[in-house]
Amino acid sequence: LYHSTLFVKLQISGNYNIKDQNIRAKINILEKNTSEYYKTEKFVLNFRAVGEINIWGNIHDIKALGKINASNIYYEGYKIPDVYLKFTYNRGDLYSLNSTGVLNFPEIVLLDQNRQSIMQANAYLDMINKKTVIKIDEQKVDFNKFDYLYPERELSGEIKIDFFLQSDLETAEYRANIVSEKIKIGNIIIQDVNNKFRGNEKELYVDNISMNYNGNPLNLY
Repeated sequence: LYHSTLFVKLQISGNYNIKDQNIRAKINILEKNTSEYYKTEKFVLNFRAVGEINIWGNIHDIKALGKINASNIYYEGYKIPDVYLKFTYNRGDLYSLNSTGVLNFPEIVLLDQNRQSIMQANAYLDMINKKTVIKIDEQKVDFNKFDYLYPERELSGEIKIDFFLQSDLETAEYRANIVSEKIKIGNIIIQDVNNKFRGNEKELYVDNISMNYNGNPLNLY
C-alpha cells in the first residue's frame, strides 16, 4: 500500500488481526523535499528524510523500532548538519497516543559532510508521566567539522561539552559545562573557555563563566 501524508511519503506493508487487534507493520519513509507539503512564514525547514519503522503488538500496547536519516537540511535558507535518529517506542495505545507511550532516542547524531559524527545526544519522552530528558554526555566537538557550512569563515578548535535537561509540564531543571582551550571563528579568537551554569524554570545559576575574547578577559563567578 502506498500512502502520501501531509509531510512525507510512506510505503506501508504488514498485517492487522481484527479479532485480537494485533498489528505488525513496516513503514518505509522516503521524502526528498518536505517543503513541498507545507508553507509557513515563521518556521521554514526543508530536509530530505529516509527511514524505516517497524511496528508490532496489540493496538493497546504498541511497540516500535526505527531509524531516520535527515539530510539536505535548511532552516530559513541556512544549511545545518545532517541528523541520524535511532528510536524505540513502547507502552503506546493507538486510541490515546497523547497520554500513553514512551519514546526513547538512544542515538541522536549530528553528521558532517562525510557522514562522520560531530556530536551525539540521547533523549526520551515519557507521555505517561509527562517527562522529557535530553542528555549530551561529555564529549569533544571539533569546530573544523563545521567548515563546509560556513566556507567564508575559518573555523578551528575544539570545545568539550556536557548538557542535561529534565522537564515535565510544570517544572524543568538543566545544567551545562562548556570548556575549550581555543576556538577560532573567522577573525575572532576565544581562549581559556570555562563556563558552567545550571537552572530551572524560574532561575539561572551561573557557577562560572570565564574566557578570553580576542585578548580581552571576561570572568563571572
